[in-house]
Amino acid sequence: MSAHPHSFPRKKDPLVESPFFDAKMEIDRDSRRYQVSSTQIPNIKFSGSQHDVNLNKIKAAVIREVPTWKLQGALDELLATVQKISVKENRNSELKQFPPQDHLHH
Repeated sequence: MSAHPHSFPRKKDPLVESPFFDAKMEIDRDSRRYQVSSTQIPNIKFSGSQHDVNLNKIKAAVIREVPTWKLQGALDELLATVQKISVKENRNSELKQFPPQDHLHH
């Protein structure tokens, strides 16, 4: 499993976008549960300019702490979330990338 950046909405520019990460997950099909067994964060991107914080210190803390989290839950909830995100991304990719043509002046 891997994830790509996503900005979390905030009042101002977000400080941290979701980190890129790779994770291995154990799935128990009988109990319909999952557990993340390992997580690696090779990269974190920061948005905007933050002059009042030490970004290297924050990056190091996230890279150090996230792999210690005990991430587990119901497999059905995880699958529903992934499907919802996939549908949303599919809708976004179907949006027109170009402005409408003015057919009256051709």
